[in-house]
Amino acid sequence: MRTGDAPGFPRFRAAARYHTLEFSHGNRAVRFSRTQSKVVIAGVGSIRIRKGREVPAFGRAIIVRSPRGWYGLFECKREIQPLPPTGRSIGMDVGVATLYATSDREFAPHAVLGQRRAAALSRAQRQVARRTRGSAGRREAVKFLARAHDALRWARRDWHHKLANLLVRSCDCIVLEKLHIANMTRSARGTVDQPGRSVSAKAALNRKILDAGWRQFANMVLANAEEAGRAVVFVKAQYSSQTCAECGYVAPENRRSQASFVCRRCGHSDHADVNAAKIILKRAELPPAGSGAELSDCIDPRSELSRARTPVAQRVA
Repeated sequence: MRTGDAPGFPRFRAAARYHTLEFSHGNRAVRFSRTQSKVVIAGVGSIRIRKGREVPAFGRAIIVRSPRGWYGLFECKREIQPLPPTGRSIGMDVGVATLYATSDREFAPHAVLGQRRAAALSRAQRQVARRTRGSAGRREAVKFLARAHDALRWARRDWHHKLANLLVRSCDCIVLEKLHIANMTRSARGTVDQPGRSVSAKAALNRKILDAGWRQFANMVLANAEEAGRAVVFVKAQYSSQTCAECGYVAPENRRSQASFVCRRCGHSDHADVNAAKIILKRAELPPAGSGAELSDCIDPRSELSRARTPVAQRVA
């Protein structure tokens, strides 16, 4: 199995385990009314819908059951609508003190949505724990908790989408770090023989990283950039916070604190996150990311290929 556990005895397909209904050829099984106020689903019938913009011609359709209701997802082909060039390229360093800092000294504060709603989520979780398993009261408490988590998920997604849209409209090229969030948020508990150190501090850091949602934010930037015809490059993240943007000297002592960076060789001082953002921007000009190569360059591992889904998201010199 993916988690490494040994597979157990096959289970029945419980209704609670499946939340999606997919139609590979959705335009044959799912049809809208003339005004798109209702949708007719094969085997279900006619259902009233609430939507925003007009749904264009689509292929695959997915009906999703969410804790707060039902959603319809329609796979459509959208043409690229390039935005006018701005002549601006930025590097971006994400963090826990601020969501990101750019090489042009712009900062975006954290929304800390998870921290703000932590008390309410804890109360809802305690209500679930107090209820008897299998009772109607526990089912209602579980639904309430699920709706609270779903509301948090959509609030974070909305925050990321607005920030990403603002960045894409103001920049021609955005350079991000290629981070491995799963490795960064591994537990520090260790084993019985070799217990971990500073477990509570690492757990608090993991909560901040996951609450920030770096992976989702990067995906939002990439999705908005594809539609706008902008370029997105992902580069190596190693030692970006320890490298001087002026002379290139690398040392852990360069970063004095969370916000202070002072180079031990040349004396260059700057905000630590801004200095890291400048290093990230410089790495985008190195091969292979800066030359539009199709294969990784083993000689110069500081820059990587973009995980782009369209050619416009890979910067070409």
